Amino acid sequence: MLDTRCGGGRRMDRGTVIDLGTDRGEPAAGPGGPDRRRSGRALLAAATVLAALLGPAGSAVRPAVLPEVGSVPRGEGTSFSLLAGDLVLVTPAPGGGCHLTDYPLPGGPPRWRRTLAYLVDGVFTAGPATLLAIATGEANRSVTALAAGTGAVLWRQDGMDFADLPAGTATVLLTTDTSYPGPRRAVLVDLVDGRPRWSRPVPPGGYLVTGDPRSDPDPGPGPPAGTAPWLVIWAADGATTVVDELTGRPLASAALAVPPAPDTSFPRGTGLYPLPGALVLTRLAVNGSVVTAYEPGTLAPRWDLDLAGTVVAVTRCGALWCVNSTAGLWAVDPGTGRARWRSSRWTYGRPLGSWLVALDDPFQPSPVAALLDPGTGRLVSTVDNWSWLPEPDGTGPTVLLRSDPAGTGTLVAVLGPADPAVRVLRWLPGVAGSSCQATAAVLACTAGPATIRIWRVTTGR
Repeated sequence: MLDTRCGGGRRMDRGTVIDLGTDRGEPAAGPGGPDRRRSGRALLAAATVLAALLGPAGSAVRPAVLPEVGSVPRGEGTSFSLLAGDLVLVTPAPGGGCHLTDYPLPGGPPRWRRTLAYLVDGVFTAGPATLLAIATGEANRSVTALAAGTGAVLWRQDGMDFADLPAGTATVLLTTDTSYPGPRRAVLVDLVDGRPRWSRPVPPGGYLVTGDPRSDPDPGPGPPAGTAPWLVIWAADGATTVVDELTGRPLASAALAVPPAPDTSFPRGTGLYPLPGALVLTRLAVNGSVVTAYEPGTLAPRWDLDLAGTVVAVTRCGALWCVNSTAGLWAVDPGTGRARWRSSRWTYGRPLGSWLVALDDPFQPSPVAALLDPGTGRLVSTVDNWSWLPEPDGTGPTVLLRSDPAGTGTLVAVLGPADPAVRVLRWLPGVAGSSCQATAAVLACTAGPATIRIWRVTTGR
C-alpha cells in the first residue's frame, strides 16, 4: 500500500525500502549534469557524486534515456499514490477531510474528483475496477470503496481496518476496530457492494496471517488442486485455526508450540509464515531457534530445523526457502528441511527476478547488499548505496535511486529481473529520491512545491 498522508492518522506500511549498492558487473553510465543555474557549491557536490559513480571508464559509456512523459500539478500539503494506471492526489479539504483527484497515466486532465469526510492514510487498487481509501486515525477508522473509473462511492465500512485482498476474488478482508490486544472479528465483504460474506472471532492477543499458495509458481511440495487462499487465526497461546478465506470454513485446528507470554503478546523470535504447501513456525530455543514446517491441511508437523541466532523472517527464494536469522542466512529445502547452503555474511534474503537480494543487516538504513544465485548462494554482484523502489509483480525492471546529500538531485537506474547489471538511466536535478514512487511502467516524483513529474521506466538498453 502506498502512503498518502492527508492530515493526521498513523502511517501506513509502504513495504521495505532496501538500499542497494554499486554494481560490479559493468561501469555505470554518465548522466547529464545538474542545472547550470545552481550555485557553485551545488555544482561541485553533484560533480563529486557523478564522478564517484562513473569511475575512470564511465565517461566512455553513454547513459540511457529516462523519457519524461507528463506532469501533474499539486497544491500545498498534497500527497499522491501511484497506481497501475492512475495517479491519485490526496489534498486536505478546508474544514476537514480530503479531496481525492484521479489523473490517468502518463498524464492528461483529471478524470474525477471526490471529497471524503475523513483523513485518508492510504489509497490503493483492489481489483480491476475498484479503489480502496483507508482511514486509520485513532478517532475515525474507515474503509471506502470507490469506482476506479468515476470515483463514485460504492460502499463505506466505518469502524473497520483493512486486513487483506484475497487474490483473484472480488472480496476484501476487514477487521473490526478494536485496540490490540482486545478481541476482534474478521469479516470478509463483497468488493462491489460491501455486504459481509462471513465473520469469525479473533481471540484477544491473536493475529491474522494470510497467504495464497495457489499463486506461487515455485516447484517442490505444493497445495492440492482447488486449494483456497488461507487465513490463519493464531492466538498467543499457540491455538491455531486455518480457515478457507473465501468461505470462512475451518480447514484445520491445532495447538502449535508457542511459549506463552504473560502480556498476551508473542515472544521475540516467534513467527508464522504461510509458504507453498506448508505453515512455517519459528520460535526461540536454548541455543538459537527452531523452525518447524506443518502440513496446512492437518497442522501435523513435517520437519524441524535447529539453527543459531534469532529468526526474523522466512521468505521464498526460488525453489528454496530463506530462513533469515541474526546469525546468518539459510537456504532450506521445503520438502525435507535440510539446508542447501548457508552464509554468515548475510542475514536477510528476498527474491528479485532471477536473483536473491541479500542484506547484511536489514534493520540498518544503508545495509550492504548483493545479488546471489538462489540455488547455490553464489555471489553474482554487489550493489551498494542505492535505494530500491519495490516493483509490484517483480517481472519488470526495479527502479534504483541515489540522491545527492547536498540536495541537488537524484540519479535513477534500473535492475532487470534477469540481468544483474545496474543500468544508469538519468540524473534528475532538483528531485529528492524520498519523494518518488514507481510501478513497472512509470516513475513519479515531486519536483518543487507545485509539480509531480512522471517518467517512463525503460530497461536501459
